[in-house]
Amino acid sequence: EKIGLACEAEPLLIGFLVGNTIEAMVNEGIWLGLREKAFAEEDLRLLYQIFSAHDLDKALLQACRGEMATGLNAMEYLQDVAAGRKAVGQDVVAAFASDRQSLSLNVFRALPGGLFDHWKSVIAEQEWKHLIAPLRKGGITAAVKSADGMSADLNAKQNYLLHPDYIMARMVVPAVISVSASASLVQARERQVLTAIALERFFLKHVRYPATLKELVPEFATAIPLDPWDGKEVRYRTTAAGRYMLWCVGFDGKDDDGQMKKRRVSMKSPDYLGDWTWQYEPSK
Repeated sequence: EKIGLACEAEPLLIGFLVGNTIEAMVNEGIWLGLREKAFAEEDLRLLYQIFSAHDLDKALLQACRGEMATGLNAMEYLQDVAAGRKAVGQDVVAAFASDRQSLSLNVFRALPGGLFDHWKSVIAEQEWKHLIAPLRKGGITAAVKSADGMSADLNAKQNYLLHPDYIMARMVVPAVISVSASASLVQARERQVLTAIALERFFLKHVRYPATLKELVPEFATAIPLDPWDGKEVRYRTTAAGRYMLWCVGFDGKDDDGQMKKRRVSMKSPDYLGDWTWQYEPSK
């Protein structure tokens, strides 16, 4: 978990993505350890402390700021190359190695400098409008919900002949904003991890699980984690097998009572229907 946090501290999107991948691996280990009741009280207390310090909204905001700055700097470099103010680096030459690509590079050099300014301004506008501003105001969930507006903006300018200023934005921005959808699932899982750790601490002391999550506060949890999608408390209930289920409503915003549907679609996809559920019994 500390390695993942260190990766997310880097102000670039690649660090955030690596951190999220590590987070998924950590969550799997936590899930297995809790299922087997392999952790002692001191282990659980330490894990809760570490996970509580994680602010995924802040990490993604930092990564998106860095990504926008990097993208604009790249456009600035290419603009200087096209204008002859800078020599083409060997890495760029290698990227345009074949004859067909060399022709593309020559065309690229012939582009008017003002077009690069348009590219930079549109990229900055779209990433600010649909990533950075929503993240600042409402966190990862707000950024995911802003994706529809981004798609509408870009689709309205999909004719490259009429809107050449949107060429680079249509290539770059959708890939960046898709990261927020994956991060939303990571955030929900992280809050379920915190809740599950507190539940197991409660069990170690009382040899039962609480009737409601309110019994966890303040001895085992500083607060009841919230579902990132609707702002309500993470859903919880005990099961007939003597364990419990935790769930968040997911992209559709509908509480399906913990049911996970349409499993052929990844839970990271906005097309996924059903809840994001943490449980210790096989899904039917």
